[in-house]
Amino acid sequence: PSTAASNAYAQGLTQFQGFWIPSRSVPTSSIIAFQKYFQALDDDIIVVSKPKSGTTWLKALIHLYKENPNPDLSTISSPRLFSTDLPYPMLADSIKRSNCRIVYITRNPFDIIVSL
Repeated sequence: PSTAASNAYAQGLTQFQGFWIPSRSVPTSSIIAFQKYFQALDDDIIVVSKPKSGTTWLKALIHLYKENPNPDLSTISSPRLFSTDLPYPMLADSIKRSNCRIVYITRNPFDIIVSL
């Protein structure tokens, strides 16, 4: 493997669908199931960010709002609010085809390093 790939593996990263993702984060089977089965609604709001970019508070609010760790997503009333740290190309096709809003949060990479 290349030096870059060796460094990525040493840092606990796995290449999946052209992107380096933390090996311990989301199982690739979960990403595939999300891409295949998730059906976006036109009034959904998808919050997208890099890991450690300041979305923890928002995720906590979502959890408090719903108070259900394993919701049936089809029963959530509109507008639904979701968050992910998947890159745009890895989002479910239904999200990309719908009129739902995507809020992309970014942060200075140097600040992210401090959060690690």
